Amino acid sequence: MRKYLIYILLLLPWAAFAQTPVTLAECLALGEENTPALRNAQLDIQSAKALKSELVWSYFPNVSVRSFGFWSRDPLLDVGLSDIIGDSRAALIINDGAEYLAGKLEIPTRVQAFHYGWGVAASAIQPLFAGGRIINGNKLASVGVKAAEVQYDMQLRDKRREIEEGYWQVVSLQEKSRTLAAVQATVDSLCRTVAAARKAGLVPESDLTVVQLQQKRLSAAAVTLRGGIRLAKINLFNTIGKSYAYLDLDQYVFADAVEPLPRPLEPAEDAASPESALLFMQVEAKRLEKQVQIGEFLPQVGIGAGYGYSQFQGPRDPGTSLLAFATVKIPLTGIGQAVSRARRYDAALQKARNDQAYNEAQLALLERKLHLEMDTAWEQAQILREAWQVAEDGSRRSRADWKAGRISLADYLRTTVDARQAHEAYLDQCLVYRRAYSAYAARYAAPR
Repeated sequence: MRKYLIYILLLLPWAAFAQTPVTLAECLALGEENTPALRNAQLDIQSAKALKSELVWSYFPNVSVRSFGFWSRDPLLDVGLSDIIGDSRAALIINDGAEYLAGKLEIPTRVQAFHYGWGVAASAIQPLFAGGRIINGNKLASVGVKAAEVQYDMQLRDKRREIEEGYWQVVSLQEKSRTLAAVQATVDSLCRTVAAARKAGLVPESDLTVVQLQQKRLSAAAVTLRGGIRLAKINLFNTIGKSYAYLDLDQYVFADAVEPLPRPLEPAEDAASPESALLFMQVEAKRLEKQVQIGEFLPQVGIGAGYGYSQFQGPRDPGTSLLAFATVKIPLTGIGQAVSRARRYDAALQKARNDQAYNEAQLALLERKLHLEMDTAWEQAQILREAWQVAEDGSRRSRADWKAGRISLADYLRTTVDARQAHEAYLDQCLVYRRAYSAYAARYAAPR
């Protein structure tokens, strides 16, 4: 016996080493890191911030540089004296005299230009007023950034809830497995005692049969429970993106315990959920979108300056020019279209406000519903805990009564099974309460 005890003591450190503890905090961190939907939501935030940075440049002058050049086989401008005075008889006399005189004085009588040319120009235009589209567009982009952040928070909240539910399900099954193992140990010990008593002729064969049948039921329940634990672990590990080997699933032991249960939270005052904030942003986005669209038909004012360096007159030296200008655009023919567009966006804005009012009422109702479910689950958990304690006390008394011969073996086994079932019912209710608590705390509790 001593030799076996030494072997057991030597193997205990290796058994402990083979187990890998898994905590809820680790699962939450892995889930946040490995969930594609959360990574995509972060990319949406980056995209919204990039759009906001892009629209900020609308406040600055629009600076551009242009260059061009051309060559023509014939001059684009070719004007002679006959082109000016016409082809009448008197004009022909004047033209002949002018040609003769110009030849003597070596003065050309034809003007040719734009045979070839090139130029470089730079301009800067500063918008002073663009119908409010620049200001409202930037405000709309800011709303988009906030909305993307809120949507990320919502996805993170829902993911954490999913992970917590999966984690506590595994923990609950582990607790059931420990309870079942304890009951199995009790029944195995009882089976040995009854078998010895039967061999001595002290108890009937039916008592041994009852105990053996209970052993088989418990063994079948243990197999089912072991498979359920593995399946729950697989589901959770897939949810958080954790790699694992199927044959190593049993080595993962979830370290957090079901108890103690956190007490229910107090009702939230002026509860502001992400959904409520998102509803407000939707209304604000519709209002700003209307302003941007209507701004297209409002007057637009801008000032600018341009500088050019060009050559168009053949052999002459290139010239420079500086130009300052102002632009005013008043779209007169779009007034009717602007009025119709304003009505269309007014309808969309009112729809958003109607949806906000309705959904705000639904969110208030949801807050009360979630709080009621949390309180109800807490009270039921306390009742089932008391029932479990009563069943445990009854099982201990039944064992003493069976040893004293006051009750039958079947009655004692029934109380043992009742105690196990009462414990399992309590663990199931703890899981229900954990889910209800998580659902309420995720929305209305202070950040954890």
